[in-house]
Amino acid sequence: STLSLSRVRAADAGTYICKATHGLQTVEIPTVVVVTGVVPHFSQAPRSFIALKPLPDSYFRFNIEVSFKPESYDGVILYTTQFPDSTGDYVILALDDGYPEFG
Repeated sequence: STLSLSRVRAADAGTYICKATHGLQTVEIPTVVVVTGVVPHFSQAPRSFIALKPLPDSYFRFNIEVSFKPESYDGVILYTTQFPDSTGDYVILALDDGYPEFG
C-alpha cells in the first residue's frame, strides 16, 4: 500500500505507523515523515511577526536565505536589533513597491 499526502503542511511531519493484520498476526512498522520546503504563512491583518532573540554579531557578519510569498507589495520581512529593547544597530529586510530592500 501507499500513503499519499496532498497539500502537505509542516504539521503533517511526524511518525506514522503502518499496521497490517493477517489472521492472528499483526505487524506495525513506524516511519518518520519529514516535511521540507514549506514557506510559513503570516497574515498581515493588521500586523504579524515572530519575535526572536537578537542575532549576535549581525553587524559584523550576516548570512540568510529567505523564501517568501508576500500578500502585499510593501512590508517588513526581517528586522533584528542589537539589543532586546530595540536599541543599537539593526538589520532590516523589507519590500518597497514589491522590490526587496536591505538596510
